[in-house]
Amino acid sequence: MTLLKTQDMEPMPAPVMDRDDPLLAAVAAYFNEYGWPARRSRVLVALSGGMDSVSLLGILHVLAPEHEWRLGAAHVNYHLRGDDSDGDESFCREWCERLAIPLHVHHAHHPTDRSVNVQEWARHERYALFDRLMEFEGYDRVAIGHTRDDRAESVAAAVIEARGTFALSGIPPIRDRVIRPLIGVTRGDVQGFVARNDLTYREDASNASLNYLRNRIRHEHLPHWAESNPSIRQGLARLSGQLWRQETYLFHEAERIIREATIDSGDRYLSLNAGTLSPADPALDPFLLRVMLRSAGVSVIPTSDTVERFTELRLERPSGQVEQGDLVIERSQGVITVSGRSDTQHVMAYTVTVQPGETVEMGPLSITATVGPTRTAAECDDRSEAMLDWNCLHLPLVIRGWQRGDRYQPIGMSGHKTLADLFADRGVPRGERSSALVLTDSLGVIWPIGHPIADRAKLTPETESVLHVKVSRQ
Repeated sequence: MTLLKTQDMEPMPAPVMDRDDPLLAAVAAYFNEYGWPARRSRVLVALSGGMDSVSLLGILHVLAPEHEWRLGAAHVNYHLRGDDSDGDESFCREWCERLAIPLHVHHAHHPTDRSVNVQEWARHERYALFDRLMEFEGYDRVAIGHTRDDRAESVAAAVIEARGTFALSGIPPIRDRVIRPLIGVTRGDVQGFVARNDLTYREDASNASLNYLRNRIRHEHLPHWAESNPSIRQGLARLSGQLWRQETYLFHEAERIIREATIDSGDRYLSLNAGTLSPADPALDPFLLRVMLRSAGVSVIPTSDTVERFTELRLERPSGQVEQGDLVIERSQGVITVSGRSDTQHVMAYTVTVQPGETVEMGPLSITATVGPTRTAAECDDRSEAMLDWNCLHLPLVIRGWQRGDRYQPIGMSGHKTLADLFADRGVPRGERSSALVLTDSLGVIWPIGHPIADRAKLTPETESVLHVKVSRQ
């Protein structure tokens, strides 16, 4: 990323814009509704060089002195259109020089993997840049030039792709530190502002390409829909606003419930009281789940199937689990736990090869396995040692970190139990579970180290040889 410094330059004359222009009044109305950036805020404007972003930067430049805002601009050169991409960058540099505003430029290069979605990649690069600039350059807000037309088109895309209610709410007018001051005006309003103030901007030729769904919506679908409803764009934008307000309320309600239900939280996990969650209406589950994942620090977007299984787990099942990628949701003993799967899979596995009469020692865990004559289970402590019937085991033997889904039949029990339930029942602190080890054979878990052995490996009067396993951490 490079920064164009303007403080040492002699700026070219800035364009004179009419302070009474109706578009400035529309932007002021936006801030009156959603809140003005605080006085002396640092505001970063996403600047592509196109009509909307050029206009937005110009408007904020007019408003900045009154509020003592310190403006900056950010431009990403994706290098997707050769000389045209470089031309966009040069134009942005000139525009910022005229306004005496610092410009941050990031050069991005598309991955060679052709399966990568270009628009998704570009969006990631853009927002990653904004995050870095807010963190390291101290910007308080990021202003993006989306208009009401963009909002309508995003709703149309969600309808065509059947993407669900979250997508139907479209582009939000404000989210966290991202603001969209032009979200209430049309593309035609911006064109009028540009004409009245004699501004220049860059045209992206790819905006005319029908290879992208958004362009097909803009140039084909919406004009066709407008034959039946001339106000289709206005209606879709209004729908977006209505759903966004309802979504915002439901998120606030979900956040309240999660706060009340939270028992404990830490790095990539959250535990909640199931009884506090149970009265919630199932319509809240998509919101509850997203708040839970955000609170746990698990970066997964839940699918509709995951939401349905979570509802079942929350309302109907006394125990069980739901999994999606790195996400694991468990219910046991009246507690619902959300965690990232990687928490339980970072312990190295050791394969134990041992024959009767042999002793094998393996570090750094100092694992000793010995096969010898019959001994009694009373001679060991299952917190660090286990006595197992050698002839009941199925090689190879492996010591590894426990995994979600591990289950076995503990000695003396008639049924099977998941290790997650075992740890919960035995009061194992959440922070200690990530380092738990298990001894397995080809049939599954034999000994969760520190806990009861599997019933199938217990010593009996018929036992001829015993495997004695001792584990100590260095």
